[in-house]
Amino acid sequence: MCMAATTNINNNVPNNYIVMKIEGKPIQCLVDTGSVSTVISCTFAKKLGLDIKPCANNIFSANGAPLRVVGVADVTFYLKGLRIPYTLRVVEGLAPHLVLGIHFMKANKVSVNYIDGTVRFYEDLIIVPLQGYDSRDNCVFVRQTVCIPKYAEAVIPVTMPKQYANTCVVLISIRGGNKFKNF
Repeated sequence: MCMAATTNINNNVPNNYIVMKIEGKPIQCLVDTGSVSTVISCTFAKKLGLDIKPCANNIFSANGAPLRVVGVADVTFYLKGLRIPYTLRVVEGLAPHLVLGIHFMKANKVSVNYIDGTVRFYEDLIIVPLQGYDSRDNCVFVRQTVCIPKYAEAVIPVTMPKQYANTCVVLISIRGGNKFKNF
């Protein structure tokens, strides 16, 4: 079994996020096939220390409300050894923090398969599971990808919120042993 991050087990929560890294930090990215632009919140971009270059064009949300674009930022996404350079629009007041839109998906040959709950890059070169939104305030995250053979146990380093300090946690594969194989 291979595990890289927690996955939301609440079936009532839509699974429409993937995890990629920017600046060495795992980021939950909303996969939004209805969004043309790929955007990041201004607050989050600053938190990541991204260099924001001024840009004055506005875009519109799904409900028609204008979103104020304060600039653009060049980033490199990291996904299972794949490096994906991309220029994001930086938007004020955006929630969630990062939205992957159609331009990003076309540029990186992304397909979303809601039947098996996966996102596929470059004709199945990389396959990652869709997951629900997880708040870091309520989740334990493994620090690095760890492969554990079937029927084995392991002690692995994790990052957890302070309220769970000195607590024993059990991480399990919730989708079956092989579903995390490609994560």
